[in-house]
Amino acid sequence: WDDLKSSLSNDATFQVSNVDDWFDQCIAPFADLNLPIPFGPCDKSISDSDCDDPVSNYQLYPQPSGLCMAAANCGYEKCEGGPFGKQTSSAGPAIFNSTQFPKEQWTEDDTNLDLPDVVVHPIHVGDLSAAVKFASEHKIGVSVKTSGHSYTGSSTKKGTLLLNLSKLQKYSPFGSIVECQVDPNI
Repeated sequence: WDDLKSSLSNDATFQVSNVDDWFDQCIAPFADLNLPIPFGPCDKSISDSDCDDPVSNYQLYPQPSGLCMAAANCGYEKCEGGPFGKQTSSAGPAIFNSTQFPKEQWTEDDTNLDLPDVVVHPIHVGDLSAAVKFASEHKIGVSVKTSGHSYTGSSTKKGTLLLNLSKLQKYSPFGSIVECQVDPNI
């Protein structure tokens, strides 16, 4: 890993995956929130309770580990793990009582976790190139996370080098968003 780290720009970040980081940054913020069910967008026809969720899974994507996903159980293979097992809903992370579901229940069977070996937050295309070249030379699979919205957990994969693109500089002549115009002659 030292060779990879030395080939990246000074601003790119590199981190070996850690189960404790995943839990502390991606799961623990949802403990003991007592939010209404269903999770996610508020539906006043289902619940009259306050709909202002105090934390959103979207707020977790920039965490230093780069491991947070749209659904907590997608930290496990096929999004089927953790104390809740398989969740059929594509709703956000599980809200849980930390007394009933302590950290140990989330992390004790880490063989079922689907976390990459290392996470790289490239800053520019040179970092991307260096990381992909390193992975190719060492026969390591590559997984890519753009926003973590894969409800199938495909933005992370066990044993891979994860390229988390959240810090990648985006280029275009007019900023990062380009509005396309329809050409009526086509």
